[in-house]
Amino acid sequence: MASKMRNPRGNAVAPGGGPTAANTKKAKAAIPGMHRSASKQRVMNMQAYDKEYFDHNLGPGRRSSITAKPKHSLKTIKDSKFSRSYRQIKHKAQDSKTYIINPKDANSVKWDIFMGILIAYSGVTVPLVVCFPGFQNQSDWSTVSTVVDVCFGIDIVRNFVVGYHDERDELVVDHVDIAKKYVRTWFVLDAVSTIPIESIISLIDPQADVSHSYASIQLFRILRVTRIVKLARLAKLRTFFSKAEETFGLNAGVVRLVRLILLVLFVSHLLACFFHLLGQPNDPPSHEPLDNMPDSWLCTADKPKRCLRGETDSVRYLYSLYWVITTLTGVGFGDVIIVTAFEKLYAIFAMIIGASVFGFVIGNISTLLESMDKRAAMYQMKMMLVKDYIRTRNLPVDLRVKLRRYFEHYLSRASLFDESSILGEISLSLRNEIVHETCKDIFQYVQHPPSFDIYWTI
Repeated sequence: MASKMRNPRGNAVAPGGGPTAANTKKAKAAIPGMHRSASKQRVMNMQAYDKEYFDHNLGPGRRSSITAKPKHSLKTIKDSKFSRSYRQIKHKAQDSKTYIINPKDANSVKWDIFMGILIAYSGVTVPLVVCFPGFQNQSDWSTVSTVVDVCFGIDIVRNFVVGYHDERDELVVDHVDIAKKYVRTWFVLDAVSTIPIESIISLIDPQADVSHSYASIQLFRILRVTRIVKLARLAKLRTFFSKAEETFGLNAGVVRLVRLILLVLFVSHLLACFFHLLGQPNDPPSHEPLDNMPDSWLCTADKPKRCLRGETDSVRYLYSLYWVITTLTGVGFGDVIIVTAFEKLYAIFAMIIGASVFGFVIGNISTLLESMDKRAAMYQMKMMLVKDYIRTRNLPVDLRVKLRRYFEHYLSRASLFDESSILGEISLSLRNEIVHETCKDIFQYVQHPPSFDIYWTI
């Protein structure tokens, strides 16, 4: 019978030098459910990684305090995992054969804000140009109007190279898809409101604008009214407010309140301009006396013998705006007297518009103010329930004071929303990003290996 041999550690060894069957079973049992070669390689990798991390971060001369500022901040953690989708989008845009502008880029947002200001400027000046002939004859305003039209033309070209986010919130960088989407949405409106019709007519017939013939005068009156089409640009202001709210993190209630105020101001401005146009529909010739002009509210305002047609555009606009405000608010002092049938019909229309707009605005403002003060509403409701409970249970005075003080302290710091419910309804990746952002003050003091990703799930 062959005798068993023992190695220097005292373990039994088979005659051939290999391990015995008992030792083999014992070795396999050390790492259950795993291949020995894979486990050995994994252990070696972990040991090498731990040694490298210790030498690099916790070796001699290195700070190992938990309160020390880590070398790898929260930005490194987030960039390692949660910014991967953004980098993929960025690389895809760089690999594209055509130049595509990211709509969330800082310069792109600045341009959108600039165009929003120009749209608001057009909403103010276009009614003035149409309804006040002297306004458009000023060279300074004409130059500014030309510059604005050029900017809108540049914006049309730019919109063909600005990417957009699809239903899956992915950035579309294909030039054909971008062009199709823009043509189906805003292209027609932008093109119609930007074409300089009057400039084209002047280039075709340079003498048309200086001719005093009846046909030339009527043509330019019609062209002047066609500028109203430029007001269609105001439809894009809704998109502008949405982008501004998202980019700058503005309060949604405040943005909505500003929109309602601007709506009232614009409606008043528009009605005032067209009220002046009814009083003076034609440009008075320089050789014709003002007394020979047909009667209108401009010749009976304030005093019967006073004619406002000889006043400046700013004075006539002030009278028009004054009449509109008094009509919309239902005051109607009666010092601006309407004369013609068209003016009376316009007054009826203005009163209907005023009742509708003011009713809509006042109702929305009331709802908006209530929604903006949710904490106060919740506090009042809770305290009413507490008082009812105290009265029902007939608690002694000392317990009443303690209970009220407790709820006053608790409600002053309580959250208005259920955070667990909100986080439970969103995707895991977005939930992790939100947790990393809200807990970044804690994460920045946690030492971790360079390539270690922390996952938090609620």
